[in-house]
Amino acid sequence: MTLRTTILLLGMASLGAVWTRVAVAQTATTDTDTTDTTDTTDTTESTADATDAASAAAMTEAPSSAALTDTAGSDVAEADMPPRPYAEDLSPSLPQVSTDSYQFNESGPLISLERAHQLARKNNPTFKNVDEQIIQSETMIKGAWAMLLPNISAEAKLIRNKNEATMTLPNFNSLNPAGLIDILTRDPNAPPNPNAPPLFTEYMQVPIQKKWQPSLGLTANVTLFNARSIPAIKMAYNIFDQEKLKAQIARNDLLFAVTSAYYQIANLKELIYVNADNVNMAKESLRMAEARTMVGQGTKIDVMRAQIQVKEIERTLANAVDAYHTAKKSLALFIGIKGDYQIVMPRHIRDQQDAESALVDDALKHRIELRSAEMDVVTAQRSVEEVRNQWIPKFDATWKLDITNVEGFSGDKVNWMLIFAMNWSIFEGGARIAEKNKRASQIRMAQNQIDQLKLDIKTDVANKLQDKVSKRRNLEVSGELVALAEENHHMISKQYEVGMANSLELTDAANELANQKLMMVLAKLEYELALLTLGKTIGEYSSLALK
Repeated sequence: MTLRTTILLLGMASLGAVWTRVAVAQTATTDTDTTDTTDTTDTTESTADATDAASAAAMTEAPSSAALTDTAGSDVAEADMPPRPYAEDLSPSLPQVSTDSYQFNESGPLISLERAHQLARKNNPTFKNVDEQIIQSETMIKGAWAMLLPNISAEAKLIRNKNEATMTLPNFNSLNPAGLIDILTRDPNAPPNPNAPPLFTEYMQVPIQKKWQPSLGLTANVTLFNARSIPAIKMAYNIFDQEKLKAQIARNDLLFAVTSAYYQIANLKELIYVNADNVNMAKESLRMAEARTMVGQGTKIDVMRAQIQVKEIERTLANAVDAYHTAKKSLALFIGIKGDYQIVMPRHIRDQQDAESALVDDALKHRIELRSAEMDVVTAQRSVEEVRNQWIPKFDATWKLDITNVEGFSGDKVNWMLIFAMNWSIFEGGARIAEKNKRASQIRMAQNQIDQLKLDIKTDVANKLQDKVSKRRNLEVSGELVALAEENHHMISKQYEVGMANSLELTDAANELANQKLMMVLAKLEYELALLTLGKTIGEYSSLALK
């Protein structure tokens, strides 16, 4: 299972569940208007369940919660971790995440997002396979050039014949001049003269086959001209360039998964801070309930209600810690590091403020997928040219060397020959014409795919831009709701201290504040992921993906 599946998709899948659970908790809080202990418990459990779903979204295994030290409400700041506001580029009025509630017992090196990219590029097996695909495509170029390079082969044989065979041949060195004169001066119509002098005075027995007949052959063939090789070589280079483009796309997708996971880990850390604040807020409510009970202004039910709230939120905090460490482990496995490490809170992502038309133009200009599709057209055109060149004759030269123990007619055991040949395939039953028409259709299909890809890119940019606008609006509204919930909780707390509000109203206000804070963390994560996705859609690529 990929990192995108184990961290990003599981985390995003949990967002819908969190929104639903929070809405249920809000409904339960609104409808509850009694001081009965059972109703109080239901309200508290609704809030805890909502925060449980947010913090445990990416859990596949649960590391020990001992990795965190509970400060029990004390002010302990995390080392090397400056406070990070929610989307500081949106509105300065958005509440900030307090990092004074919890201290992480983390060790190991600081791994920034850029360093995580470098480690993934170096260590991840999928990245290595992408590089191997480029190497494989490069071999196609050498294979295309092989059509024009010499081919050399050797052959050795040992033949056992049934019988030896010889042939009687004259010794040309024993030519008889008198016999030659007789042949030249003889009347062609005269009968044969048995007393005529012989043409040759000596004859010899020449072996043409031996019982054991070893032989050694060497053949070299070189193409002098092959019209098919020209488009084939060009097509090999086109395919190689296209594979490099596809490799850049694959690398960028993997780096995008690392980026998304890294931002989610950062948001999980902020989620821990939010839950820690909620624990401190619940403990403060418990302290006030105990104080009011001691002076006779409260009841045991008020204390129990506050105790239940503390336990539920502490459980949610522990789940958030487990989810954080699980996400860190998943990222560590993906980028190939061992042991613990610390993250550096990533920078805020630049918001795309350009108009939709400008973003579409950027996407059509920079998207590598479009360039790869254009290469498909070029490759298809080369293939048509390759079929058309099959009607042009092919010329080659062949040199053969043969060494055997039989002299044969040449009188030499070592023989060689040089052959110049032309191969011209004029008609093959119409197969080449059908293939040419088929590849011409492939050109038109490739051009249609470019047009479709452009339409898909325009649609994708429009959808991602609208999604970004929606997520930004949700984050802005979440910030306002947190501010209102904080003010409401502050007012109810003051009224509770003087006896003007009961413990159920205080619990409801605390639950509402806790829910809104969690929803703001999730809204920020959704907004950041929407910005990342929009940037990827318009053709923003990591420099590591292009190397």
